[in-house]
Amino acid sequence: MKKVILFFGVIILILGISIVKIIEEGDYDYWSHYFDKDYLAFKGMKNSDAEYLLRAIELGEKSTWAYCTLASVYTEDENNDLAEKYYKKAINKLDTESIKILDSRYIKDKNNVYLECREIKERDAESFEVLSYFYTKDKNRVFYVDEELKGADTETFTILNSDYAKDKNNVYYNNKKINKADQKTFEAYENYGKDRNNVYYREILMKDADSVTFTENKVWQRTEDGIEYMAEDRNNYYAGEEIVKEKDRN
Repeated sequence: MKKVILFFGVIILILGISIVKIIEEGDYDYWSHYFDKDYLAFKGMKNSDAEYLLRAIELGEKSTWAYCTLASVYTEDENNDLAEKYYKKAINKLDTESIKILDSRYIKDKNNVYLECREIKERDAESFEVLSYFYTKDKNRVFYVDEELKGADTETFTILNSDYAKDKNNVYYNNKKINKADQKTFEAYENYGKDRNNVYYREILMKDADSVTFTENKVWQRTEDGIEYMAEDRNNYYAGEEIVKEKDRN
């Protein structure tokens, strides 16, 4: 019995040494992506196991599959069908020596930019950067997802929150320009924005709202008679862009 245990112990030791050697030398095959040098543990590519692939890349993995899988493991596809899809559609012209992982969706090399391993045309790779989940830019243009944000100034474009942004000329809600907004005094809340003159719910101008006293509540509130509201000014309570109750000003 001891000999059997010893035999399998030697086999496991040899296997472990081989795996470490493969990883350290960067000579990977399909399965070796899943091994971590320190734990020698086989890991199925679940969303929570992305750090193992990151570790493999840090140790020298340079295959297109590795980067494409890393870009896809954060998706909601429980079976990771997308990872297999990206592997089968490997980007043959990817320059792995200059690859940069920008976030869970965007990667770039010295020549091109890729969104979830799909090449995005007409981007300047050298200057391309990810500003937020939706906004990106290069030296020439600003983009909302795949759509160019017409007229946006790349030098002064600034993210205000997950939905609002501005530059020296305009204020934007997602991919829409807020035509009457004053970008110099504009400030963004979670659902609302305001400048010195007006209040906006998303991109909608709220004609009756008072900019000076307007404020958004972090959580929904209730008036004394039980009406729910999410923002208020000196005159009214608001839910979305609608007035839900006028204030008693007596």
